[in-house]
Amino acid sequence: FGREQSTETTTLDKLSAMFGRPFYAKIDVEGHEPAVLRGLHQPIPYVSFEVNLPEFRQEGLECIERVNEIDANTRFNYTTDCKRGLALEEWVDRSDFVAVFSQITEPSVEVFSATPLSADHKALQGE
Repeated sequence: FGREQSTETTTLDKLSAMFGRPFYAKIDVEGHEPAVLRGLHQPIPYVSFEVNLPEFRQEGLECIERVNEIDANTRFNYTTDCKRGLALEEWVDRSDFVAVFSQITEPSVEVFSATPLSADHKALQGE
């Protein structure tokens, strides 16, 4: 780590324009998740991001707010261990999730957001 290196960056919006909107995006950029989500203005059906707690709780809250700003119908859940599945029996809205998220004592969680599927994704799933 003793030297600098330049890296070209882009936004999720630009990637979606180039390659099509993804069905799922996992964001794991060591505390820079809010910056990544600021480059997103169209909903992605499923998004997840890791949050190390308690150090990055505020960044996690920023991510939750940003995803909800993009689509207020977004629902949230989380896991502390993917092998055990999701922690909540039901996906919840932003306000309910913020209350849950604020009380999590695990050292690390993966937050999942689910935005209502668009017509094109529903068609792909045969709905």
